[in-house]
Amino acid sequence: MFRRKWFWIATVLIVFAAAGIWVYRTVMPGAIFAERAADPSPESEKAGVPFEEWEDVVTADGPGIPVRVYQPVDGHDRTVILAPGLHWGGYNEKRLIPFARKV
Repeated sequence: MFRRKWFWIATVLIVFAAAGIWVYRTVMPGAIFAERAADPSPESEKAGVPFEEWEDVVTADGPGIPVRVYQPVDGHDRTVILAPGLHWGGYNEKRLIPFARKV
């Protein structure tokens, strides 16, 4: 009886630890990103990966659309392109630029 009780206690602790590790690994990257993106300080704006920033024009069948591109220097899966129409201030909106630089 005594061994069985400790076996179940150990099993429950292992299951809770495994669930906690899974939740931590699943949730924390998003939480860290949200915390970093919400930080308005100028120091945090350049704290991430070094990136190149330039303006370009994207053309389709119609007239060109001006865009601003933020691309990591060392290459990455993700490149951010800001285009007008996302906000009334266009891609020069004062909160959108720091957000794009952090992403």
